[in-house]
Amino acid sequence: MNVFKHSIIALIVLTAAGCQKDLTAENQASAVSSSVCQLCDYRYKNLSNLKWVNADLQGAYLYNVNMANSDFTSSNLRSANLTLGNLTRIDLSKSSLQNSTFENATMVGASLRLANASQANFKSANLEYSELSGAIMTTADFSNAVLDYSFASEAYLVSVNMTGASLKNIDLQGANLEGANLSGADLSNANLKMANLRNANLSGANLSKATLNFANLISANLDGAILKNAVIIGANLSQANLNRADFLNAKMSSLIDKTANYCDARLPDGTRSETCD
Repeated sequence: MNVFKHSIIALIVLTAAGCQKDLTAENQASAVSSSVCQLCDYRYKNLSNLKWVNADLQGAYLYNVNMANSDFTSSNLRSANLTLGNLTRIDLSKSSLQNSTFENATMVGASLRLANASQANFKSANLEYSELSGAIMTTADFSNAVLDYSFASEAYLVSVNMTGASLKNIDLQGANLEGANLSGADLSNANLKMANLRNANLSGANLSKATLNFANLISANLDGAILKNAVIIGANLSQANLNRADFLNAKMSSLIDKTANYCDARLPDGTRSETCD
């Protein structure tokens, strides 16, 4: 009799534990209404046009979710998985997005203003026309992502990976990109006024028609970079690697570049530099 009793108790305990871990549809709906649902499984769900200010979805599984036009201002999505999600025009301003995954997500017109997305994964995501001003994105991965026409002024992008990213017409004025990897990125027409690109890797990057007035490019690597028709006034290029860079028709003046290496670079007048260390 005691064995039977203990078995029944054990079954009740296991069932209760399972219910706590795997939310039913009814419980999920209740959790959504209260904006608290850590570790929830919302893959493929339609969560568009919702207002979830201060929501807590830490660790939620949101694979291929539709959250277009939803408001997640000041929410917690740390370590959430939003791979392939439709986040068009989502508002994630001031949200906590550390270690979250947005790989291959559609985020056109999204707002991440003042959000913290340190170590987040945005590989191959589409963030065209997005708002990233003042966001903290230390060591985030934007490799092969699209950020054309986005606003990221004063953003903290130290050591981010933006290799192969499309950053055409992006506004990075005053942004901190120290140690960032931008090799092969397309920064044509970008606004990099007063940006900090110290120790950044811009090898092979396209900076045609970009504006780099008063930018900090100390020890930056621009080997093979294209800067045709760029505007570079008052920038600090001390110890920068400008080997094979193309400055054709660029407007360059008041530079700090006595220790820069212009080896085999094409100068604004079309001639090749013969100065090599």
